[in-house]
Amino acid sequence: MDIIIKKLLEIGSIKTGKFLLSSGKESNIYIDLRVALSFPDIYSYIVEESAKLIDKIKFDAIAGIPTGGLAWASFIAYRLKKPLVYIRKETKGHGTQKLIEGKVEKNSEILIVDDVATTGGNIFDGYEKLKDENYFVNYAFVIVDREEGAYNKLKDYGIELISLFKLKDILNQIKEII
Repeated sequence: MDIIIKKLLEIGSIKTGKFLLSSGKESNIYIDLRVALSFPDIYSYIVEESAKLIDKIKFDAIAGIPTGGLAWASFIAYRLKKPLVYIRKETKGHGTQKLIEGKVEKNSEILIVDDVATTGGNIFDGYEKLKDENYFVNYAFVIVDREEGAYNKLKDYGIELISLFKLKDILNQIKEII
């Protein structure tokens, strides 16, 4: 898996500087996994490794968090042959005005997928919307856990956060490369 971190660094998915994260926190490192979507070999490898990891848990369907998690959720769901739904940030003023798009039986166990977790706020928002629609969430999966509170926040609600990488592992690998 160290090869993936090296590749993410090479393609510019791992950036240093001054960044404002969606959580509102500032950081000197930014993990932009949207860049990896443009590199099929890297994207495929991450999806495959993610699928191996989450195939060990029980769930009925996958929900993608907009927008960063949706592409990852889509390919992982396809790879695992699981139904996919996605969670809107808000209802639209037209169409069916749903918050959960797709069709999965009520009371199903849903795995939430996002790209990166910092405080867990986006995943928690998704959990609340799924819960309100009579779905259950015991697990969430991210490619990178920045280890800034998401794991504990979600654990308080009975959700286990699983990640392919921890930020500390990425930082340790970068030190070896540079």
